[in-house]
Amino acid sequence: MKLFLQIYYSLLFCVLYKQAYRFINFIQPLEPDYIFFAKPLSFFKLPVEIHSVIFLLALFFCLLSVFSHGRTLRVLTSLFVLVLFSIMYSYGKISHSEHAFILSSALVCFFSESKSLNSSWNFFVLRLIQGLVLSHYFISGLWKLREMISSRFEFSLQEIAMESIAHSLAEQNIHFILKFLLEEPWLLSFGYFCVLVFQLTALTPIFLNRFFKLYGALAVLFHLSTGISVITYFASTVLGVLFFLVIAESMRKYEI
Repeated sequence: MKLFLQIYYSLLFCVLYKQAYRFINFIQPLEPDYIFFAKPLSFFKLPVEIHSVIFLLALFFCLLSVFSHGRTLRVLTSLFVLVLFSIMYSYGKISHSEHAFILSSALVCFFSESKSLNSSWNFFVLRLIQGLVLSHYFISGLWKLREMISSRFEFSLQEIAMESIAHSLAEQNIHFILKFLLEEPWLLSFGYFCVLVFQLTALTPIFLNRFFKLYGALAVLFHLSTGISVITYFASTVLGVLFFLVIAESMRKYEI
């Protein structure tokens, strides 16, 4: 269990460190409209420099959590992580890339470090986190299906895929791989169909209590194909998927 927490907080530290440019020597041009866990900051009328302090504290407690796994320390780390990302989202744009780590940062506090990963309580918490990670894909698939049904399947899979790509590439150059995909409509349609099937069946591992590694690999493949087609890479999401669906399952089976 200790190794599990060490790996998790090491990855979380990397995810937080990626945000350094947002909080160190950079002043946002807009005033934040504090939301979520950052809401209390609006009552104290603190200067924006406090954001840098919160960022450094989040990094500090996360680094401590790599070496010490006490629950109090984990709760403090979670609190600063939640406030930090709430500050980021207070500027009007919510990114989906870090959701796996934001949600898990709170749930990881419920792990019992003195017990194995396969103990009934730790197993339940792990499955809960995995379910939340996979539900992101399932909800996205449901939303795609809803749009298709509401339009009474007026548009083909190729048209839907091309519209999605057009929105993402409004101000970007088309690279040769994407140009090839646009010239092969059948391949684009097949790819969109595969994505839809993957997303609508994403909760299968939770119900069957198996195939977590398979869906972890499929999720990585999905993000790789998304990155190639619409030049949108979700590195933090891929890290979360690899850790909770692949590494965690490997560690759990190794304990058995």
